[in-house]
Amino acid sequence: NFYGFGIGEMMPYRGSIEGNNHNINVDINLPDAYMAGIVKVVTNDSGSITMQNFTVSGSIIGKGNVGPICIFDNHERDATLYITNVTNNAYIEGKHIAAGIIAQPHSNAHTVLENCTNNGFIKAVGDSFTTGKAGGLVGDCGWYAMNSTLRTPITFRNCTNNGRVYADYYAGGFMARGSIVWVDGENINRGIVHNTLNNTSYISLFVRYYINGYTSYNPTD
Repeated sequence: NFYGFGIGEMMPYRGSIEGNNHNINVDINLPDAYMAGIVKVVTNDSGSITMQNFTVSGSIIGKGNVGPICIFDNHERDATLYITNVTNNAYIEGKHIAAGIIAQPHSNAHTVLENCTNNGFIKAVGDSFTTGKAGGLVGDCGWYAMNSTLRTPITFRNCTNNGRVYADYYAGGFMARGSIVWVDGENINRGIVHNTLNNTSYISLFVRYYINGYTSYNPTD
């Protein structure tokens, strides 16, 4: 069985990934797992981490943080995570946080997504203990929005969501919840986003956020 790189915050993955344009076909079915993905936790003390040039297909099912990359844990460190030319075609399902690229950039450092695309169905429906948050590209980094010294900056550069996003709490074409968001180039959401909390379907890049430099194209039809 494959349980992912970086098994937890105490034993994270401390490297980069060069996919050389390969497809990674996964069948991860861990419905009770706190983290389910190809990379569970990634971090570094300084410098940059790069994950680039690969496609994910198949399905990833978990409970807590679910996606190809689960958590960027860089609290009180100074690294930047660059995710470039990554495409998700997989079905992603979780009960707490689900995302097409990275579930939770749990960090006060910077995460940059460039030329990333989600085509998969992203679903997060909670249980009696939690509510679901789903994003086409990024799940939830909104915890840090409550503390101005620990906000989590995200940059989207020429990214696209084509997949359906479904959640019972927060749902967004790009991100369910965030703190500081920069948008550069043409960022397009074509996927239908459904939020059962308000029983609404809509096309939206973000749901709840603090944002600078909003220049994205967000079609309404």
